[in-house]
Amino acid sequence: MDSQELLRLRLDGWTYAALAKFAGVSRQRVQQLLGPPRAIREAIVQAYHGCCQSCGILVGGSGHVHHISLELETATSYNSLENLVLLCVSCHRMAHPRAVEDSVAEGDDMTNITYTALSGVNSPLIST
Repeated sequence: MDSQELLRLRLDGWTYAALAKFAGVSRQRVQQLLGPPRAIREAIVQAYHGCCQSCGILVGGSGHVHHISLELETATSYNSLENLVLLCVSCHRMAHPRAVEDSVAEGDDMTNITYTALSGVNSPLIST
């Protein structure tokens, strides 16, 4: 199973856990395969000055890069700068509660989850 096939299934609403079971690898390995490249990740951290875009805590490079939407026109949009936001671990967990993960697996999207940029922080990728 190649990463393009996994990405197609992810965009169809499969959870990382379901993809891992299907591919016979760990959930973490699927996340590594589908996550943004290092340069994109570093650009997200820099664009948001290392701050969680939900609660404002400084997370630096240890922050989680969250995909805002699974409703995309192309697979290349999945890891585009416009579809990514920096979150702390706690806010990322809240963005993916079990009920939401189950809902995503059934085909619902997560576009109703919104984030606000911190006042005084130049966050070019998120509009307030």
